Amino acid sequence: MQIPEDEKGRIQTGLRLAPVAVNVSADVFEIVWENGHASRYAPADLRAQCDCAKCHDQREKLLEQRAPRQLPVLGPATRAEIASVQHAGRYGLDVRWRDNHHSIFTFEYLYSICPCSLCRVAREIDDAAE
Repeated sequence: MQIPEDEKGRIQTGLRLAPVAVNVSADVFEIVWENGHASRYAPADLRAQCDCAKCHDQREKLLEQRAPRQLPVLGPATRAEIASVQHAGRYGLDVRWRDNHHSIFTFEYLYSICPCSLCRVAREIDDAAE
């Protein structure tokens, strides 16, 4: 998904960064940011980061109910397959999954969870400084 030129200047984030391109394949969800940085997420990892009320409640229940050494039951294989991606206003992306679930991720949040090694190290340094 290319971000139209006339939309780039109107997208607002706390980081003042916006995506210039979003590329989706079966195994990678990639965002190229204005500053040239590329964030590449595995769809399953991104789905696990969904913080909608339903997903949040399901995670809480799993944590409460899971006995030690017990593995969680996985959902259907389509759970982590991306069906489509659209803008969520001017602040984020609405990811629709093949199981019809929707996740809305703000640009700021997506940038903050970038899984690349540079971003992970930067987060560790920030956490250590706090």
